[in-house]
Amino acid sequence: VEAQRARSDFAAALAAAEALGPDVAAVGWEPLAAEHLALLGSIQIQGTNTAAGGETLRQAAALAERVHHDYVAASVWLQLVQNTAFTERDPARALEYARYADAASARLRRPAPVEVQLAYVRGVALLEHGELDAGEAELRRGFDLAQASAPTQVGLLAQGLGFSFESRGRYAEAVATYRRALALAGQDGTAGTPTEVVYRMRLAVNLANLGQATDAVTEARAAATLADQILPTDHLDRVITYGNLAEVLRGAGQLEAALAAVVQARTRAGQVAGERSELFGNLLAIEASIEAGLDRAGPAAARVRRACEILAFANGDDDVATMGCRADGAVVLSAAGDHRGARAWLDAALPVLRQVLGDDHAQVATATQALGVARAGLGDRAGAVAALEEAVARIEKAGLGPGYLAGAQLALARVLPAAARTRARSLATAAVAAWRADPIGWEAELAEAERWLRTR
Repeated sequence: VEAQRARSDFAAALAAAEALGPDVAAVGWEPLAAEHLALLGSIQIQGTNTAAGGETLRQAAALAERVHHDYVAASVWLQLVQNTAFTERDPARALEYARYADAASARLRRPAPVEVQLAYVRGVALLEHGELDAGEAELRRGFDLAQASAPTQVGLLAQGLGFSFESRGRYAEAVATYRRALALAGQDGTAGTPTEVVYRMRLAVNLANLGQATDAVTEARAAATLADQILPTDHLDRVITYGNLAEVLRGAGQLEAALAAVVQARTRAGQVAGERSELFGNLLAIEASIEAGLDRAGPAAARVRRACEILAFANGDDDVATMGCRADGAVVLSAAGDHRGARAWLDAALPVLRQVLGDDHAQVATATQALGVARAGLGDRAGAVAALEEAVARIEKAGLGPGYLAGAQLALARVLPAAARTRARSLATAAVAAWRADPIGWEAELAEAERWLRTR
């Protein structure tokens, strides 16, 4: 059954695990029953029945603790930490489970493989809890331990560090880390597995953030191809992979291909996770941004309003994910002419994003740019200039690719007063130069900037 699970054949694995139930009960040995519950729960979680899987794993942990089966207890607590932090979105409870995993590891005399996994799940739970420095420190501790005592797990910790860098907007460091994880894939057994899919797709997303669109598309397509080969069509990682592919294709200017990818992902997410799930809402928001780029701003605005409402339902109205949806969705609302709605979303979102992510995070920078555009649309020139001046300064610090800075420069140039004509032309000229140097994904913006310069 474990082999079926490892092949991602979850339907067969689940049926086989359930068929083992009567035999396990007939044996009547509780440590075996704990092992069986642990196996069943892990299949349920990986096979998308996460609610049932979480409950089964909690039963497994309770039984393993009662009969002193410490290895199974540690393994189950570690799975629960990750599932609770990411899927159930309860990082505080995940950190509580990490304490139980730590106690089980101590009873086992802290074997290196268990300690490395504990550092990984505790690190990512701390990141989800907003404790960014502590999370990164824990992941670095685990990485050092893996290098010294558990070399097959170095890639796992590299993935965790990549996630840490990505969550903090340190995209160049994330790229280097995911590349390291891929280089280790042949050594740690993750080559050709769902883990390699994750490595390649996160690498692609971070390359796109750096403006390296061609390499990003190559990695994203490689991830999607591998996902198609090894994952069932209803596996959430396959759905997520196509959503990320859509984002990368959008960044490369391949909007029709991006739309096809995200519609495929969104449809499957609705069938597997439901149309009120966070995943469905995220994919709907991506679809809206692509539609806006295709000059379908009206339908896009309706779609992004629904997307952010779903995220508010799933996570809470003041959650950072909900606010991130509204900050990104404000761009769509402004494209549809609803600058007042965009301004309202940004006024609510920016304080939360600044508090959680920090002033110099890329999402704060791009949201500040969106605020400038919304203020301009409402006729508030002074407010627009102030926001866009701030956006230019923040994007320069945020580590985004030069195309993003060029976008903020052009937006600022367009709202500067006539008395600042020379500076406006200088900003637009710099934007044109940046986009001409690497036009992939920025062709429309480049053409618009050149038209604007010809009239000024």
